[in-house]
Amino acid sequence: MEPKVTGRGRPPRPQVEVVRVVTWYYAVRRLSKWSETKLEIYFDKLDRAGLGRHRGSRWNKYKAGITTPSRELVEQVGRAFKGTLEVFDHPVWLLASSERLGTPALRDLVLALPRDISGHIVRPGATATSDFWVSNDLDHQAIAAQFLQSHREQAGTHLPVMAGLLALAHDAKARQLESQHFAMHLALAAV
Repeated sequence: MEPKVTGRGRPPRPQVEVVRVVTWYYAVRRLSKWSETKLEIYFDKLDRAGLGRHRGSRWNKYKAGITTPSRELVEQVGRAFKGTLEVFDHPVWLLASSERLGTPALRDLVLALPRDISGHIVRPGATATSDFWVSNDLDHQAIAAQFLQSHREQAGTHLPVMAGLLALAHDAKARQLESQHFAMHLALAAV
């Protein structure tokens, strides 16, 4: 899923980063109920409009995923609008962008997911340092069906459900379970 480098100039942005920024932008707009212009003015350090200058256009760039906001801005927006930082930092972005995740990294990402998602994957009693943390009786078909049902019934489950399915796809790669890997990609297409 990484873009191909074909010439001079800035390398293409990874598609998952584009989706991450656009998703964050729309979360900010939804939670703030503010226009793009109001966001631009409120979070503009230089106060271009107050100085009689042309207003900035960085929020328009976030809307299109052209640039990534600075960590400082993401945190400032997160303080103003609760929940937006969680969207920007959601484990789904790492799960979607990495070709291979080591066992400790995958475990940490799964444990960071909401309990109604991670509880289907993580062995009861497993801790952040457990070597054997995946449930032995993992029925990937049933779990995928439960995730998709949850997504249909509850608003706001899109990112956690996708992260859970991606985690199961990574688990399938690590354990060489081709049918599980294929099933998770089919389930992702249904989200």
